[in-house]
Amino acid sequence: MDTLTSPETLKLATINVVELLFAVSAWWLLYKKDGTVKNVDGGKTAEGDWAAEPFGAAVVPAGPGTSAKFLGDSLKVDEKDDKTPDEWVRRHPDLVRLTGRHPFNCEPPLANLKKGGFLTPAHEHYVRNHGAVPVSYKDPSERQAVWDTWKVKIHGLVDKPIEISMDELAALPQRELPVLLVCAGNRRKEQNRVAKTVGFNWGASGCATNVWTGVRLCDLLKLAKIKSKAEGAGHVCFAGPKKELPKGDDGTYGTSITWDVAMDPAQDVLIAYKQNGQFLEPDHGYPVRLIIPGYIGGRMIKWLTEIEVTREQSDNFYHFMDNRVLPVGVTPESATTEGWWYKPDYIINNLNVNSAMWSPAHAEKKDYNPKTMQEVSGYAYTGNGMKIIRAEISLDNGETWELAEIDQETQKPTEYGKYWTWAFWKTSVPMSRLLGCDEIMVRAWDACQNTQPKDLTWNVMGMMNNPWFRVRVHKCVDPAHPDPEDPRHVQALQFEHPTLPGQLEGGWMAEEDQGWKKTATGAVFGLAKHVPAVDQPLTIVAGAPTKSSGGLAGLFGFGSKEKLSTAAAPPAAAAPAAGGLRRIPMSEVAKHTTEQDSWFVVNGKVYDSTEYNKEHPGGADSIVMVAGEDATADFEAIHSKKAWALLEKFCIGVVDDGAPASGTAAATSAGAENVLLNLKKKQTVVLREKKVVGNDGTNDVLFLKLGFPKPDMKLGLPTGKHFMVYAQADGATVARAYTPISNDLQFGSVDLVVKVYAEPGKEGKMSSHMGKMQVGDTLELRGPIGHVEYTRGVFKLHGEPHPVRHVGMLAGGTGITPMFQIIQTAVLDPLDTTCFHLIYANRSDVGVMLEQELDTWSKNFPGRVTVEYVVNQSTRKDKRSSVGHISKDLIEEYICKPAGGMKNIDFMFMCGPKPMIDRACIPCSKELGFKDEQFIQF
Repeated sequence: MDTLTSPETLKLATINVVELLFAVSAWWLLYKKDGTVKNVDGGKTAEGDWAAEPFGAAVVPAGPGTSAKFLGDSLKVDEKDDKTPDEWVRRHPDLVRLTGRHPFNCEPPLANLKKGGFLTPAHEHYVRNHGAVPVSYKDPSERQAVWDTWKVKIHGLVDKPIEISMDELAALPQRELPVLLVCAGNRRKEQNRVAKTVGFNWGASGCATNVWTGVRLCDLLKLAKIKSKAEGAGHVCFAGPKKELPKGDDGTYGTSITWDVAMDPAQDVLIAYKQNGQFLEPDHGYPVRLIIPGYIGGRMIKWLTEIEVTREQSDNFYHFMDNRVLPVGVTPESATTEGWWYKPDYIINNLNVNSAMWSPAHAEKKDYNPKTMQEVSGYAYTGNGMKIIRAEISLDNGETWELAEIDQETQKPTEYGKYWTWAFWKTSVPMSRLLGCDEIMVRAWDACQNTQPKDLTWNVMGMMNNPWFRVRVHKCVDPAHPDPEDPRHVQALQFEHPTLPGQLEGGWMAEEDQGWKKTATGAVFGLAKHVPAVDQPLTIVAGAPTKSSGGLAGLFGFGSKEKLSTAAAPPAAAAPAAGGLRRIPMSEVAKHTTEQDSWFVVNGKVYDSTEYNKEHPGGADSIVMVAGEDATADFEAIHSKKAWALLEKFCIGVVDDGAPASGTAAATSAGAENVLLNLKKKQTVVLREKKVVGNDGTNDVLFLKLGFPKPDMKLGLPTGKHFMVYAQADGATVARAYTPISNDLQFGSVDLVVKVYAEPGKEGKMSSHMGKMQVGDTLELRGPIGHVEYTRGVFKLHGEPHPVRHVGMLAGGTGITPMFQIIQTAVLDPLDTTCFHLIYANRSDVGVMLEQELDTWSKNFPGRVTVEYVVNQSTRKDKRSSVGHISKDLIEEYICKPAGGMKNIDFMFMCGPKPMIDRACIPCSKELGFKDEQFIQF
């Protein structure tokens, strides 16, 4: 096989290629006397203006060298990449991760995409990686070494097979032009809201336009003397590095295009080594990749090593098992058993027409003024080199449409009449018109008169999703002016997008009954009539231009019994070793950290994945990186119900030393200097204050204040979660979970209320130890742990958000503390309108824990907080309590009635003695019609 440094090949490069390029593309390649080449077909400069002069010379310096500037060099390595194969790659902190820690798949917030303009900054370009970045370098000299040793092999049905180095590739005449890249999964989260697909949650930012520099594929193939179609050449196959991925014969990611597409100069297929004028970043294929304008991103092989001309299409595993739109009703199982993956009609190549709206932004709020104009704008694109000819918006669910203005500067054809970029569209609407509007929607049209469908058609891969993009319009009303006819009635308008990417909360599709419904083939939209008004100001939420917390669905008070799931996480495992499972301390789990011996923890259970590592779709590295640790958060982020079911096959025990039952921890809890709790490390606290605050006649109720190492530290505990407390009692380590009565508004300490049982046989090791502690003694804490998390109007259960309006609570004895924590957070938030209805059971009405605080809330927040006490015996004349046990009648009277009926209760939270839960709380609730999925136990 020749290389480009052989005399014969160099002669071919200096004669044949020059003649070829003059003959094929003389319009856009102008040779100067010094031999340099200019590209004059247009394109945007990095500053965003159309270049009056060419982008640059064809003959470029060989490689980046040690002084080249890479955008990534100014970034830091994200701590989320620690202990992954990508722990050296620098990435932009704004990118939204879609698949947990690894592999790295991300998109920028939609607001960033708008801000970036026509050319998205390379470090904010979406990333689709199936595994680890297969190249690695720690400094510029190692990066140059990758360039120096990289070769692309061109072989197969060619008369002159060659291996071309990066220096040789960069010395050839170049083509430089702007091209839009789009992941076929763009907007997939909308599909996942209907039913879980096999793919993860892309939002609407899985697309970006960059200027790409390289050599045209057709020129390289002519250099290798490609055979004609008459001689049997039918396809051109591409592949990345061998053993890059776990699937397929050789572990490559590969695909193919037809001979006609490869050899057509109008198709502009590039072998590219620059992006926005700079050498490629690691996530985007350094040192070289494939660019196929108008195609889905999944066909554009990164880290390109091989080009092969063949008779038939690629037989690569990923060419067939990815990037397909299969008919409705095809499941992952039937796709394999019935051969759907191999039917040629369902392969995806060219993009379909699509559009999205980035203004108004998700959760953006504007003070209402009937004369103010609201910007409505976004992007549109299509495939096959077609032009976007119009974008239209509707304010009346598609009954009428009005044209938006397309920025023609974002649509410049090549000399062949091809449009390879996105189009920006924009219009403005008086706020007075939005007052009567439930949704703003957009659709685009291309030059072939293709447009977007009104509704969603579901497919098993969730690809090519392109229904009208709808933004919900909510009215923020002024309670002081309740009359809708009063011009002061509406204070502001706030906007809500359908979804947010990845695991981010929010979006009107979070609840099926809010203006849309599922059908046998997908979903029907546009059912929203008179979007609910909001009677108090709203706050910006995740994904909006400024930071806050909570989801819009919760802010607007939506709620339903049926919860749509995109993670499909099962309930957390109980600590007891049911079914004969052995108890395993975390110290033992931590010893198994290699590919040949890997254990990990998910929701309190221990799994041995050793036998499965090589079969894992994401590769063994994805498992090894969490081996020896709690992997709950990573597992919940990306896995389906099928994966959860498969997981149980490898269960070998349960955690026994008080280790977390859930790996979901507050983002600030690991390593932040002003936060105490750390999931990986026990933290020492000092008993600062201890006092008896009650007695039920036998047992003391203690108040404990535990001090932190620094006065400005906060606990770092999300509401609904708890932490483990460790102590040395009678020569042994004791660990128990506790929920505090203080929250993160308190700095320097955390407060606990504990009952110390004095009755023989009921003494608790930890509570007894606490009863004996003196001021100055120490304990250790670790966390946060737990599967429940509450923020304004939204409960996260195993990471999945569930908006609520009315919550039932059944507590017994010390089980009041998690209920107390949640209610406290809600009543301290002036914007939280969630209602809590509590039945609190005790043996006696004397010495009831937190009674005074509960009564104060009930008095100050009538209707929002209702509390009914039930006791075995009542001795107090100043306190009315129900006597007996938790019953169907009590639940109906004191939980269902205050909520306006059982149907309005979203969840029933329970915490207390197991017999109370099993014999009273659950069966009595079921008698009233509550379902198992509504029962949440702490």
